[in-house]
Amino acid sequence: MKETSSNHIGNMPTKVLQHNITHRFETVRPETKEMQINDVVRIGKISRKIIVFIDKAPISSPYADCESLRICLNEPFIAFLWVTVYYFFNIQEHIMARQLDGNWNGEIDLSNPILARATKLFEWSLTLRHSFSEWDSCLPNPDFDTSELLATNLAQYILIT
Repeated sequence: MKETSSNHIGNMPTKVLQHNITHRFETVRPETKEMQINDVVRIGKISRKIIVFIDKAPISSPYADCESLRICLNEPFIAFLWVTVYYFFNIQEHIMARQLDGNWNGEIDLSNPILARATKLFEWSLTLRHSFSEWDSCLPNPDFDTSELLATNLAQYILIT
């Protein structure tokens, strides 16, 4: 387990999102059915807390722990979610820009460096289904990436809202 100086614990750059993600799940938004959730929490059917396992393991699906009544996530699953949002956001931006220019031919241009990096990152994330591997620090990430800052920030926003 790695700990950064900013109180973020984890092995992957998505560690900077853990508090945001768990807060969004644990804190009911006013427009949701808060009364029903509060009732279920009050009678002990669920917990408002989420456990994030920091382990070098393959992706595991989220699940509810029947003893603690908490939702359980693992760090590679959070990484996979962020990468998926980032990848498809960039693909959509590419398609829309080409459509607006009248240059859309139905093919995604992987010679575009941003799309090439997003694709390489997405392909890596798919390998997490079978085994853990380190995030290539040369690829986009939510911890700090100035080369594609807008897409990075938007991916984070989409993931936690």
